[in-house]
Amino acid sequence: MILSLKALALSTLPALMLLASCAHTVRPNQPAFGNSGTTTFLTTEYQFGGPDMVSAGNTIIRMRNQGREAHHIQLLKLETGHTLSELVERLQAPVTQIPAWAKQIGGPNAVESGEAVEARAYLDPGHYAMICVIPAKAGTPHVVLGMYKALEVIGPSPSASSESDFPSDYHLVMADYEFTMVEEAAAGRHTFRVVNRGSRPHEASLVRLAPQATVDHVLASFAPGATEMLPGTLVGGITGLEPNGEGVFTATLLPGRYGVFCLFPNPYHETSHVRRGMAMLFTVE
Repeated sequence: MILSLKALALSTLPALMLLASCAHTVRPNQPAFGNSGTTTFLTTEYQFGGPDMVSAGNTIIRMRNQGREAHHIQLLKLETGHTLSELVERLQAPVTQIPAWAKQIGGPNAVESGEAVEARAYLDPGHYAMICVIPAKAGTPHVVLGMYKALEVIGPSPSASSESDFPSDYHLVMADYEFTMVEEAAAGRHTFRVVNRGSRPHEASLVRLAPQATVDHVLASFAPGATEMLPGTLVGGITGLEPNGEGVFTATLLPGRYGVFCLFPNPYHETSHVRRGMAMLFTVE
């Protein structure tokens, strides 16, 4: 939903570093290695559960939200010489911002408590981080509260090096600052191929909207301390992609109104992409 960083929410609490280190403890029954081709991660407040390693290549990342709050997975590939600890320290800054050496490669975007979502990505061997940057009600990103995890991608790079092996029936293009979907949306379960043709990272948060909801209503729900609830339901999408990056996500569309939003870098700030027009509304018959 929202890196934002869905939103890269802005206030931080450096004193929460101790809490973060505690919340990041790996569960005793956590598997060390993911299944070939599909890997499932669980989200709660504020941690990820799941394997520590996966094989290189085209991978389905499945997220099950077992927390009370909405969560997502932002996958980051760390350039050589950089570590998860360094990333977490950088994200404590007064304005949370993903450093250039942590490349955004997508992941399943936000869904509500009790729901599951899938996104697909091509993973090169290397060191990765998983973070959730959705802000808590006070405006603090979940990653600051300890919601981060290291992930190792191992093995040789397969010959296929893109998402082209994943079939898709919808094509969603992100630019500065707009969305374009080639096909007309219809009810059913669909696979969306998302390509970032913009000059900066973007994300696509998919929301099933209440009948009279507007973009302004959606934005108001993200303000720190907001009493308004999101006028709709988070149903997935894809988290941040670098320019020229692409990824695939799957979502079930029921009849009704929908919105796709880029909430970077922070949905309630005047410079956020959605406030610059990066929102697309559509109706499913």
